[in-house]
Amino acid sequence: MLSLAMRQKQQQAQAIQTAERVPYSPETAFATLANAKQLCQLQLRGLRVDLEALKKLQGYHTKADYKRQLIPKYLDYIDRYLASNWQHPNEVLVYLVIWHFDTNQLAKGLALAEIAIQQQQPMPEHFRRRDMATFVCDEVLQKVERQIDGADALYIQTLAYIETGQWDVVREVKARFFKLAAIQAEEKNQLETALAYFEKAHGCWEKIQVKTKLEKLRKKLTNH
Repeated sequence: MLSLAMRQKQQQAQAIQTAERVPYSPETAFATLANAKQLCQLQLRGLRVDLEALKKLQGYHTKADYKRQLIPKYLDYIDRYLASNWQHPNEVLVYLVIWHFDTNQLAKGLALAEIAIQQQQPMPEHFRRRDMATFVCDEVLQKVERQIDGADALYIQTLAYIETGQWDVVREVKARFFKLAAIQAEEKNQLETALAYFEKAHGCWEKIQVKTKLEKLRKKLTNH
């Protein structure tokens, strides 16, 4: 005779098996993980068509305008995917992150990126940067350099992720973030903070070329 715990475990297993057999329909798209994956594949078919259309366009601004038009087409699906609490490889989510950064919709791009990083979503195969955190960090640095609206706020957030170890990125990326933090601190005459960040940058990656800055700052602080 089965114990109460065993019966409960058996019932749970049967419930899972039954749930996995829920026929797919628009109404049951998120009823099970299997159905959620099936809906994702359907969305990917449309995405592949749009990516091919993008390849035929010429010019950064033309492509950015088209991506801006495409985002709402997939955003409702992604909102439903996130609300469902199911988790699986989702290239649609990844492309929405990329397109938000490409169109300078930075706050929404970072919000989606944070989820994608948490879910360990892989980057598309053809991307040189193989992880989402590195992609975002590179994008943020580029946006700061180009003085895009909202880039400074994103830089502060991503710097915190790097400093606290929440985002594990390669040493070159860390060094570039610390170097920028040092430059900004020095501009505000926060010399001790600047020195600390220059030291961090040099410690991460000696090729970041901050050795001269380090020596000058150390002398300046010693003479104060």
